Amino acid sequence: MSMKTTISVTCPYCQTVSEAEAWQSIDTSTDPSLKEAVRQKAVFRFCCPSCLEETLVDYGFLYHQPEDKWLIEYAPEDSAAQDFLNELSEEGDPLQQFVQDGYLIRLVRTQNELVEKLLIFDAGLDDRLIEIYKVLVLLRYQETHKDIEAPALYFYAAPDKKPEIQVLVNDAYDCSTTINPELYQDLQNRFGDRLTPINEDTPLINEQWAFSFLS
Repeated sequence: MSMKTTISVTCPYCQTVSEAEAWQSIDTSTDPSLKEAVRQKAVFRFCCPSCLEETLVDYGFLYHQPEDKWLIEYAPEDSAAQDFLNELSEEGDPLQQFVQDGYLIRLVRTQNELVEKLLIFDAGLDDRLIEIYKVLVLLRYQETHKDIEAPALYFYAAPDKKPEIQVLVNDAYDCSTTINPELYQDLQNRFGDRLTPINEDTPLINEQWAFSFLS
């Protein structure tokens, strides 16, 4: 079942301190409406009761989609991320049951990464191949944008549109490129033998993982 807590939020507009509900864990089998709320970041939206301005608050939680055997830990803090990794490997820890049940388990560090993972899995794609695909896009982008530091690339799939890789600079949209199914398949053919089953790989699949895999 899903679990909530209360957190203190300081409004960035009027500086009023208020209490807000925050999720500690989300279980889509008992709260199916939260599937879309997470994907739209509605679970992070906070409306200040004083000035009525809306903002996004940041907090971590465990996302559980049992119908698909997905378990995703959103841990924006380093300590929470390390705790999750430690618990996964600790004998007797409750998280071990998810490992034994063959769950696809991931750890993400930002809200954008959380939404991205869900969209990738919704599309039936392998997030490891998508990370490799993103590296190829990044290298090509950097060839013509040498003055831009640390662009962020994300998979995005809008309803009724082809999936794409979006490039963000300073958290603002810069450009995008449509996913080429033939290139994705080529990556699968080239690297499939080196990849373990998707539910047995490390929980932390990101750009750093992709560069390490390709080196």
